[in-house]
Amino acid sequence: MKYFNWVLIVFAVALLVGCTQTGTTEAPASSADGTPSTPVTTPAPANGEEPANGEEPATTTEPVTEPEEPMEEVVELNMVVRQWEFQPNLIEVKRGQRVILHITSVDVAHGFSLPDFGVNQRLEPGRTVTVEFTASWPGRYNYFCNVFCGAGHGGMRGTLIVNE
Repeated sequence: MKYFNWVLIVFAVALLVGCTQTGTTEAPASSADGTPSTPVTTPAPANGEEPANGEEPATTTEPVTEPEEPMEEVVELNMVVRQWEFQPNLIEVKRGQRVILHITSVDVAHGFSLPDFGVNQRLEPGRTVTVEFTASWPGRYNYFCNVFCGAGHGGMRGTLIVNE
């Protein structure tokens, strides 16, 4: 019941605030090429005088340009996995890049684990598995085999470097 009372109070405050705001809103004007424009009011004269004849300050429109989002870059690599190595065992990318790895085990079952990016994949011999993630954070990260594959399994590691 207490929760319902709080929800009711928050709703009433939001309604009250929305109904008491002054001013009007207008749809933004568009320029000849269809680009949205924002009205810009020219400032009053520096000497503090009002515009002659009680006229309103002049208003002009200027195009509004949205900053373009950078296109997501993609790094696509082929990786071969065999007892007891990853080829390549060093991958270097830039922060924000989408990484696509096509990983093929050529001998026995292996695994590819990159826990910092939520990657955990089993690799069957003779099959190619595609792993995708975004290199969101700069730093050095280890990837490793997480399926026991023989005597050298413990040393089967690689490094992902994400540069700023």
